[in-house]
Amino acid sequence: MRGLRVWLFMFLVYNVAFALLVPRIDLAAHAGGFAGGLVFGWLVARDAITRRPPLVRLALPVLLTMALAALQIEQTHAHADVLAESLAFDGTNARHLAQFDALRNAVASGRMPPDEAAAVVERSVFPDVQAIRDRCEALRRAALDNLTRAGTLDQYGRARDWQHLAQFRSELAQAEAWAAFLNAQQDSWQLRVLSLRENDTALADQAMQLDQAATMALMEATRPN
Repeated sequence: MRGLRVWLFMFLVYNVAFALLVPRIDLAAHAGGFAGGLVFGWLVARDAITRRPPLVRLALPVLLTMALAALQIEQTHAHADVLAESLAFDGTNARHLAQFDALRNAVASGRMPPDEAAAVVERSVFPDVQAIRDRCEALRRAALDNLTRAGTLDQYGRARDWQHLAQFRSELAQAEAWAAFLNAQQDSWQLRVLSLRENDTALADQAMQLDQAATMALMEATRPN
């Protein structure tokens, strides 16, 4: 036990130093985990040398952790995870762009009528874009609900969840920037459909320019402070 205490002290010093030196590390989370680990470790294994801990004592930390996690999820609801949505969109959009290039080549070579190629894009692209826009609206509503709830004043005139106000404001701003980006994507794909129908490469170039401008605006809006 004396040796364990030495290692415990070294572990504590290392984690405190790590949390203080590395940006974006939450020292409070480390302290809470350390304290919780000591409490649950004592609860479960205080007499483990002499006898096996009962099943109830083993299950209690697991059940309590699950309950705390569920409570936290209920309090914060869904956070606006724009990064995950944008990564999913990138993969889907790359597939659609490859399909568009193939259709444009087919129209240019006369192997496919322009209206048929445009209809293929409308059937394959627009439902996916709309689905992503629907998820974006859900993210935006969740971020707005989080911010509204956190900013509600208590009986002392203070925001109920003032610690997370800045985070929720940032999430709402990112969700709104993501919505603006998806609106631009909708417009750019409409230009591509029109370019197929009219066999006009200039319209496709305009769509690409719109994509680039929307991407730059999104990167600027979601850049970490």
